Amino acid sequence: MSWEGICCEYVPGRRHITIYPDAASAGADAQRIKKAEELALNSPATFRAAQELLHAAEKFVFQKGWFTSNKTRHDRTIAAYKRFVQAFTTDAILLDEVAEHGMRNVAIMYLDEMSAAFPDWQDTYAFLDFFIWECVPEQKEEKK
Repeated sequence: MSWEGICCEYVPGRRHITIYPDAASAGADAQRIKKAEELALNSPATFRAAQELLHAAEKFVFQKGWFTSNKTRHDRTIAAYKRFVQAFTTDAILLDEVAEHGMRNVAIMYLDEMSAAFPDWQDTYAFLDFFIWECVPEQKEEKK
């Protein structure tokens, strides 16, 4: 199943994850390695949580898992997304962007960077682009 193009219509204020037709179009290996190293160094908790989100979403997209239902895979993807956005607070480097652009836009921006560094997951990124906008409610900042 390919999710490419499912959520490509233009919506003002909405960002999208760049979908690369093949790994070569994302840049040379050295560029992708450098991008991955920068992400891991600058935002280690978010980087790790993004990897976990990709794995959970891949299992949901390709229905992997012997004894898991679609509901279980959906719930695990939602839980992985929540851990991913909570990691923004742990790394504390994306909080200004969250305040300015909103949680979903920043999540998409970060996953767009991951897509450039790890372009082999394009169906999963396309699914997440749809999933984050259509299935995940915007999280509000708590007032202290």
